[in-house]
Amino acid sequence: MRVPTGADRRRPMFYGVSDAPVLASILAIAIWTMRSYPFWIGGLGVLFAACAPQGLPPPARHPSAAEQEALARAEETAAQEHLTAGNVKRARCTPNLKAVDNEPCWTPTSDTDRVEAIEHLRLAQEHRAASQALRDAEARACTGLSQEDRDVSPFAHTQDIIRVEPIGPGTHLEGARVFFGLVQGLSRPRLQQIVDCHIARADAVGHDMPEERFSPLVPPNVKALVRDATDGFVVDVTSDDPEAAREVLRRAQALKKESR
Repeated sequence: MRVPTGADRRRPMFYGVSDAPVLASILAIAIWTMRSYPFWIGGLGVLFAACAPQGLPPPARHPSAAEQEALARAEETAAQEHLTAGNVKRARCTPNLKAVDNEPCWTPTSDTDRVEAIEHLRLAQEHRAASQALRDAEARACTGLSQEDRDVSPFAHTQDIIRVEPIGPGTHLEGARVFFGLVQGLSRPRLQQIVDCHIARADAVGHDMPEERFSPLVPPNVKALVRDATDGFVVDVTSDDPEAAREVLRRAQALKKESR
């Protein structure tokens, strides 16, 4: 066995290979691969880019009561089309199954159309029930409130907002904590009902409320809790949806800036 000399020990090492020519060969192979298969290298780049973390998706939005009604009407139209198709198929053949209008007299498939029509009618009923549930929820939440309290968001009164704080441990944002000053004639239960009313109204209209784009109660999937404070009220507006929580905080902080 050959004993390594001092010259051997001074040779550059590359993953245990103590021979510079071997290292040069490896580098040459790598360069040749990149030149010969640029599309393959580019494909890897595209793959890694696709796997990279993306921005948060927009908050999930639920159909409004009106949209649920429109979906119900669409399902009823589809059901009628299936029922009509079944009738047309039955009318194309005479009682003795002779073809009319030079068309083949296939066996009617009205059973299939009937099943499809029943399914569309079932979906229409579900959409109408969802629409009514949204309207009922708004009616229950707003019962007993004045028209002004129904129409004007409590967050429109920016001069009564003292400060805004984010809610959430560390980087996990849950929403915004809004501090209101004392308002004569306003109690905690009444303020709770007002915010509940506005959340239910936002749900009923599908969160499409350009006139209240400032309100943190409008984004989907939010809830609010009102608590008494020494100098007024604290309203916690939160959401389990990260994007909705971020939008809630953005709106609340913008309101505080307006109150200055």
